[in-house]
Amino acid sequence: MDQLAFAALLSLIQLLPALFLYRAVFKGNFRFGTGVNILMAAVLLISSTVTYAAVFTLDTMPDSGNARIIISVLFNVTIGLIFLLSVKENFFLNLFVVFIIKNYLDIVVFFSQIFCKPSLFANPPLSAFIQSLIFVFTLPFVGFFTVKVIKPTVLETGKMPYWRYLWVVPVCFFLLYRFCIYPGSLNLTSVPAYLLPFVWFIGTFLTYYVILRLIQENQRAAELQNKLEISDYQASMQQEQYNRLKNNIEENEKARHNLKHTLLMLKGYAENSALEQINTCLSASLQSVESDRVLPLCSNAAIDAIAQHYAALARQNAIDLRIDIKLPEPLLFSEGDLCVVFGNLFENAVEACLRQNGANPFISVKLGISGKGSVVISIKNSYDHIICKKDDVFMSSKRHAEGIGIHSVRRITEKYSGFAKFNYDPYVFEASVLLNPAAQTAGRR
Repeated sequence: MDQLAFAALLSLIQLLPALFLYRAVFKGNFRFGTGVNILMAAVLLISSTVTYAAVFTLDTMPDSGNARIIISVLFNVTIGLIFLLSVKENFFLNLFVVFIIKNYLDIVVFFSQIFCKPSLFANPPLSAFIQSLIFVFTLPFVGFFTVKVIKPTVLETGKMPYWRYLWVVPVCFFLLYRFCIYPGSLNLTSVPAYLLPFVWFIGTFLTYYVILRLIQENQRAAELQNKLEISDYQASMQQEQYNRLKNNIEENEKARHNLKHTLLMLKGYAENSALEQINTCLSASLQSVESDRVLPLCSNAAIDAIAQHYAALARQNAIDLRIDIKLPEPLLFSEGDLCVVFGNLFENAVEACLRQNGANPFISVKLGISGKGSVVISIKNSYDHIICKKDDVFMSSKRHAEGIGIHSVRRITEKYSGFAKFNYDPYVFEASVLLNPAAQTAGRR
């Protein structure tokens, strides 16, 4: 077989499984359209073909080791850049996945070396057949591993910071293979040649499995902790509503008791025809009723309870509050999710105003309808403290990590395919959130 034709065939045999696995992980996250992706795949195929053809030529020449290393490095850098630029996902996570796939391809080459003596290039047709056969037997397992372990981990933890360090693990496997186990570089007289590839294969994917499972468990633990904190928050709102109801009952009892004395007083004025005193007494009673009356801020009891709680806190601390709430009827998504988002944003606004040393603290709250049942929340507040932001993440003033409230808001907006935007200038902070129930409904079909 012609060297160039064999190089193209071998490149195609290795490239197709690599592209399949890469697409299985990042489907829907590619940076470019289909046409550009096909062009990049063609560039990969041409680069691989040229590299293999050069290696075939150098394999017949003595003292060509350094040249082969340089060609190998250039090729791996090229394919690495193409893969890394093709996806919008976290760079380090992308690097992690790219090297997992590259290590799998190295394992296939390692297996095929057993049957192709003295090298892969000695019998090109046999080498191509052996590699194809190995892919047939191993790709189903690796594909299953990719879809069931790698992909869920990527989706659940793509924005977590530890990917900045975890990419080192597959890179180390890659370097270990290249410099220590690359076929032909070891003297395997003391170990059965057929045993080493199996050990390497099992050890590699067992390590990846443990790492990825640890990441998943860590993420689930974080989500569980977040749910517990949300439950505590909802419980505190329910307790606040209970206390308010209890206070209303006590106030009604007092009002009923006072009404008796007021009526007796009015009776005495009436018997003496004291019209001026009657008028004064009735005016005072009406004024007292108006001042004690708390009007509902919206028709939804849960949202109204949260709004009343923070509105009362704002009034007690002389915070200028403007509030406008209009909710769709019926509410097309979880009332609990809306309460968490609205409550966290309102709480953050009140806390910022309470920390404010300057005069004229204010909060503007708007909760309205957009489109078919979508809800838009916009909350503006004054502030004068330093906002700590790291890598586009707002850090909590209570701990060195993302604020729990903002993290909960982001998670819920992602659930409903909405968005959460946070803008600020030196004096005003604005939080804007869109929740789209139609996306959640479509996802359940």
